Amino acid sequence: MPNRRQDFGFSLIELMIVVAIIGILAAIALPSYQDYAVRSRVSELILAASSAKTAIAERYQVNNDSSTAGSGVTVPVTGKVTASDVTSDGVITVNGSTAASSVGATVTVTIKPSYGSNGSVTWSCIGSPARYMPSNCVSVSAQAIPIPPVNSIEEVPNPSSSAGGGSRSSSGGVPVPAPAPPAPRCWDGGSRDANGFILTGAC
Repeated sequence: MPNRRQDFGFSLIELMIVVAIIGILAAIALPSYQDYAVRSRVSELILAASSAKTAIAERYQVNNDSSTAGSGVTVPVTGKVTASDVTSDGVITVNGSTAASSVGATVTVTIKPSYGSNGSVTWSCIGSPARYMPSNCVSVSAQAIPIPPVNSIEEVPNPSSSAGGGSRSSSGGVPVPAPAPPAPRCWDGGSRDANGFILTGAC
């Protein structure tokens, strides 16, 4: 009986399938990972503005004047911050660039204060592009789309519909025909049908 040699390994088609699957997964995962890496660096831009936020809040609590709360306050252009600006009313803007020493993309983060009557300061963050913003920063292009209420939908009247016969909707729409009355069933003394009665012309 001749000896048969059994080969172990992968065929060329199987190797091509594996390579194709790896390529598809890499094409999907790589952009998502790049966005995640930029998003984590953008968080450092927001953190860099923390000292300016503290200075603005303290100035407002002392002077109780929101129009000058940001006067003289700056954000140091260092680390991943490539540009910064603080307005007199306390609006902080920090920028990042595509440089390797920055966040790896051109981004703008704006932090706005909301002054309370009791000396409190509440901060809100907006930025763009949206895909690079952390969860606590919304995109400047994100807008709420108003949805009309259900009551605002009007029924279109049908001019060709007749006025008689059935009921009409309150908005003047297509009339709903009234249901036909059931036919009378009488017993005339003759033979019975399957139900035990015979339909006649008079009851």
